[in-house]
Amino acid sequence: MTDIPSSSSYISKLPSEVLSDVLELVVVWEYRRFPRFFKDEPPRYPNYLSEVCVFWHKTVLDTPALWSYIDLVASGDKMTAFYARATHFLKLSCSAPLSILVHGRYSLLPANTESACRWLTPLINRICSLELLREAPPEVPDLVLKYWFERGTPGVLKELLFQSQSMTPRTLKSDSSAGSEPNVTGLAPRRMRELFQPIISLSLSGLFPHWDSQAYSGVAHLSLSNGFISEGQLATMLSNIPRLQTLSLDLEMKKTLLLNDTAQTLVQIPSLETLNLHTNVHNRDLLRTVLKLLVPGLRPLKVYFSIDDTQLEQILRDEEIDMFFQRSRINRLYITLRVPGKVTSRQILGSTNKTPHLRAIHLAAGSFSEQPYRREINITYPQLNELTLSFCDVYQETLEPLLDALSPQTLRLSDCAFWSSTTQKHTERKHFVQKLARRVPNVACHGSEDETYLIDPLDLWDYIYF
Repeated sequence: MTDIPSSSSYISKLPSEVLSDVLELVVVWEYRRFPRFFKDEPPRYPNYLSEVCVFWHKTVLDTPALWSYIDLVASGDKMTAFYARATHFLKLSCSAPLSILVHGRYSLLPANTESACRWLTPLINRICSLELLREAPPEVPDLVLKYWFERGTPGVLKELLFQSQSMTPRTLKSDSSAGSEPNVTGLAPRRMRELFQPIISLSLSGLFPHWDSQAYSGVAHLSLSNGFISEGQLATMLSNIPRLQTLSLDLEMKKTLLLNDTAQTLVQIPSLETLNLHTNVHNRDLLRTVLKLLVPGLRPLKVYFSIDDTQLEQILRDEEIDMFFQRSRINRLYITLRVPGKVTSRQILGSTNKTPHLRAIHLAAGSFSEQPYRREINITYPQLNELTLSFCDVYQETLEPLLDALSPQTLRLSDCAFWSSTTQKHTERKHFVQKLARRVPNVACHGSEDETYLIDPLDLWDYIYF
């Protein structure tokens, strides 16, 4: 390790307090992304940061918060190394609040469960962010959650991510809650409010609260997946979380004929900033049901739809969805097709025309092969700051009129295949990009072979929450 002259970098001139805040952003970024890219090696930071120069080395060692983000891989052949790393981090974190993520290889060994619980439970009242993934050793998520119910200090835990290992969705309810659904545990209503009201970020998979409780009124970032919900329950849930800023849903809508399971009014969510809706063959009704209920406020809204190509057409034709677009200030729209499908310029232009505040659109896994009609090109559309296409089949003769109509300032292409509509043959990427650069001020094209890879725009939205 050698010291770097201060004149070589402005960051070396920062006070140590400011530098530590900057370095923590790097540590958090990797900590949040690590499970998605987990192979065998642990995260690099903050260790690597301490090797840059003497100044950084001292700053990293003197900043307990940098060591408070701990990945615990609690099973598999790398388990021992990760436990050693976690214990080392724990010492250097001093008394800083902890963010702990528990995952690992699939395992049925009871010893792995015992080790994970023995390591985690003494720390329960230092943990401000806890993520229990379903890949953790068997029963660890349930046991740690139960221990928190019994011994946790209210107000310490601010973020909870829980992925149930059960194949059957279960209910998290208080002792006074009615119903026969499979449940995790019963809590006194007062205890449930004490523990859950301070939580800001709540991500649950296969585990669902009774939303008529006020225990979740402090949640600002909510993600729910792997379960069922009725329209009435959805409306009740949204009504009881007034501070919601981020909403991510991947749920199947329950069919019901009961009047109380049908929403009677729209639900206003004045602070909503990010909406992620994931649909599949089992929950095709989710998109329309959610959008017809929501009334976002005046904040700019980022919207992500995971849909199929037939639902893309539904977005253009459905009156309920059209009304949602009219009452929302959508400025970023991300559409990914679950199965690669055909996308027409008319659909893209139609979606853009419905959202006058739109400044960026990203489409993934689509095939552009149909040119827009002249009457569509002659319409004035909101000017885009950015158009991004990833994993798309892009036809030059189709894309060029689309670019002329939307006039984006920046075009990003990631892992796309380039074609000629006239010859139906692949076009060389460099030649394709050169032609597009005549129409767009800034063109960035990346593929898996490039060293500098295009970052997923969803990460740029808010990598901390979903």
